[in-house]
Amino acid sequence: MTLEQWTKDVKASLSAAGFDVSEYQGFPLVKRPPNWDDGLRLLKFEPCYPCAKRIYAEGMLFVPFGSPD
Repeated sequence: MTLEQWTKDVKASLSAAGFDVSEYQGFPLVKRPPNWDDGLRLLKFEPCYPCAKRIYAEGMLFVPFGSPD
């Protein structure tokens, strides 16, 4: 599987769950939810493939599980 296909599938999974998804350097980036409940839902959300979640001021970045830091 290519990174492009992985990103496309994960973005589709996040969008279907109702999150505002964009892309940052080829990886899905979810904009920080406006309220606490949606933020908690995002933290608990498991997309279609195993992912590592990295939290930044801009939002949550999803990268393939096992990617180097």
